[in-house]
Amino acid sequence: MIPGVIVIVEKLDKSKNSVLEPSEWESWKPGGKNVHSLPINYQMGGVLLEPVEAGGRILLLRTWRNGVTSLGLFTSSPIMQVNGNLVETFNSIYRITEI
Repeated sequence: MIPGVIVIVEKLDKSKNSVLEPSEWESWKPGGKNVHSLPINYQMGGVLLEPVEAGGRILLLRTWRNGVTSLGLFTSSPIMQVNGNLVETFNSIYRITEI
């Protein structure tokens, strides 16, 4: 995927060699300091700022997360591999859907 595209990013699972476990929804603090990675099924939308490719990161100018307007910048851990719209980072597996 290329910069400038509007997308939805959804965390599907943790990666097979994840160092950080996904957070539980009850303990996740949006915008706060968290010791775990994003919870499973976390969703956000916005504009991609960099190409999605191995060695890079998902860099998203976020306009919403989990159905609530929330402007911000999302940066993933390093991307290990890309298979179509499935992206595996160091800690997570995401589906990125262009809208």
